[in-house]
Amino acid sequence: LRAHPDTVVEPTTKTCRVCKQTYSADENNPRACRHHPGALRGESARKGNWEESPSDDDLVWTYSCCGQPEGAPGCVAAFHKSYDDD
Repeated sequence: LRAHPDTVVEPTTKTCRVCKQTYSADENNPRACRHHPGALRGESARKGNWEESPSDDDLVWTYSCCGQPEGAPGCVAAFHKSYDDD
């Protein structure tokens, strides 16, 4: 089945510009896009001995928005937003 040359064919799936997941319009709902609005921040797990600078391996990464560790499910839920949305 071919579309008429003047017909714009909407893609069946879109990519969310917030969480980067692929979704279809029928899957989009107010809790579909789980994400962290904050940034990842690295903090030293050590509470003393500041004579040496910590390496990236010594840092504990948490989100600035909620304090959850890296990889935790998003603390905010919303509709997906595609790159085509305003």
